[in-house]
Amino acid sequence: MLKNTEPIRKNRRSLYDQTIDALMNLILDNDLKVGSRLPSENQLCEQLGISRTTLREAIGHLERQGVVARMQGVGTFVSMPLRNSIRGGLDELISLKMLTQKLDFNYERLLWSVSEAFADESVALALLVKPGSIVLRTQMVIGLESHVYAYLDSYLHNSLSSQEKLSAYQEGSLLDYLLEVEGCEISHTYSQIHAAVVDDELSQFFSKPIGSPLLHLVETYKTKEGKPIVHTFNYFDTDIMNFTIIRRVVPFSEINRRTSHEEA
Repeated sequence: MLKNTEPIRKNRRSLYDQTIDALMNLILDNDLKVGSRLPSENQLCEQLGISRTTLREAIGHLERQGVVARMQGVGTFVSMPLRNSIRGGLDELISLKMLTQKLDFNYERLLWSVSEAFADESVALALLVKPGSIVLRTQMVIGLESHVYAYLDSYLHNSLSSQEKLSAYQEGSLLDYLLEVEGCEISHTYSQIHAAVVDDELSQFFSKPIGSPLLHLVETYKTKEGKPIVHTFNYFDTDIMNFTIIRRVVPFSEINRRTSHEEA
């Protein structure tokens, strides 16, 4: 028998966000394992005091994150272990501070270093500046219970801020700083996904043996006009940090239409 969930009480947060949190708490409080089935939609709507539409939107979010899986006519099942792990969808840009707090984990910024650097060819190409131009560099290490799960090495135009101002930022990531302090209108990222391993340089940040696998994201943050403002090299320990993405199957008919259009 599962522990009953409390009805959602109105507050400033959206009902959608509160429903997501309630479903997460249901899984955690009952220590549901992978393959466990959640209560029916009727039961959840009654317990939480919400509409079926709101519930389905919240479950859809968790499905995109890989937390649950829905089987039509059967039910909704836990599809990812939740304890001591952090999950995020690659289809959404959200800071690690916001993500960990949303999942009710302690956010631990173990390193925050700000310096000036010369843009090498890859950074210069991404930021549309000349090689050798002076840019700002931030390095951040984030942990969960003092276990490092992320190292973020970022470069940004020095017109966006100053070394002194960035160094004084007490918590959060570069993304938090740009959104909250500088009010930058970041619209999207251009992201590349790579496999990486802990090498001599990365071993100073990750307490894992040389050769241990890491997920490597190379991202360029852009404004809605397409202007690049940040280029970042991100490394994640996937034992703790897990990313998901929903990929849509493209029917052959649509592929044929695209091919015909391109040939025309």
